[in-house]
Amino acid sequence: MWLPSTDKSYVEDKIVQHEAWYEDTTIGLAVPEYVDIDSIANLNDHKEKFNGQIVGIDPGASIMKATE
Repeated sequence: MWLPSTDKSYVEDKIVQHEAWYEDTTIGLAVPEYVDIDSIANLNDHKEKFNGQIVGIDPGASIMKATE
């Protein structure tokens, strides 16, 4: 789970913390190399190229909610 932010709404009050599998991980958006966009602001400026959509995993996933 990506805590404390993205999956916070899916967990209950009791969390048991174990060792980390990965250190210094991040969550973000990615575009193919051929796209000359390097920020979310740029992405919005060129939304017509993407039909105004960000394609991701399941719409109910916490990362998609955070993207909204």
